[in-house]
Amino acid sequence: MSFKTNAFGTVRRNIILTVVGLVLMTVSVTTPAGAQTTGVPEPNEPLTLEDLFLTPGELLAAGVDKQPSGPLQLKSYKVEEVKLPRPLRMGGNTNATVFNSVMRLTVTLGSPAHGPYMIFVDDEPQTAVITQRNGISAIYFNAGQLEDGAQISVAVGTGCQKRLSSTMTSKLRMPEPYKLPRRGDADLGHGVKKIRTVPARAGSRDQDEVEFQLTTPGPLPVTNEPLVMEVGSLEVGGGGSYDKNTLVFRMSVEQFSRAEDGQRIKVKLGYCSGGGLRFGKLNKAQLDQ
Repeated sequence: MSFKTNAFGTVRRNIILTVVGLVLMTVSVTTPAGAQTTGVPEPNEPLTLEDLFLTPGELLAAGVDKQPSGPLQLKSYKVEEVKLPRPLRMGGNTNATVFNSVMRLTVTLGSPAHGPYMIFVDDEPQTAVITQRNGISAIYFNAGQLEDGAQISVAVGTGCQKRLSSTMTSKLRMPEPYKLPRRGDADLGHGVKKIRTVPARAGSRDQDEVEFQLTTPGPLPVTNEPLVMEVGSLEVGGGGSYDKNTLVFRMSVEQFSRAEDGQRIKVKLGYCSGGGLRFGKLNKAQLDQ
């Protein structure tokens, strides 16, 4: 499976876990005949969100802030590996993946949790569920999503409706053998080719724009979701291409002025989503060079 499939597949897996509170959702785990999952028993009943979020797990890592952080008063985190009571099968008949365990990240807040939340590991969001009076949890399907040394943040709301973001002082620390090599700021073969000013047409009401030309190893998959370039908290849609190896996005000069130098540049499917491909960090000195 290609990296692009994995990166954009993360978005689709996140949708499955989008819930409000502890409303239960069942997930089919039937193993099709002939699938490469020999020995996986057929379950008597489907898994529920309770199985994912409330099953006791093995503690792998934990951290505590000396002083509660931000308006949400983040206090502590813990990472658990949850052995599922039954295998979880995701995907179609020909490319199904079976999970026997998942990773669960729980963050403790300074006041009782209520409403929807998002947990961020660096800039990667995941929908969270209230699992304790003052705690929220998010599920991850592999340890690589929990990068050692990453920042842990929490925001109230989901999708594009996020507010009151807070970031812990303590960094995420994973033990061996869960401490995997960190993913780079740019994925292999991806980068910023050029950043240039596009002057407005003479006599028009248009304004000057800043164009990003991003290099890819090949064309990205065609889906119903729009391609969106993310620079920190800024998102820009409408990506086009000059050729199969160059993606093009434009933003206003005012947006470019607000974009923070050094923020990671990503291209993903849909606004306010997670996952996506990394193209390095914004270097404003590249403008018109």
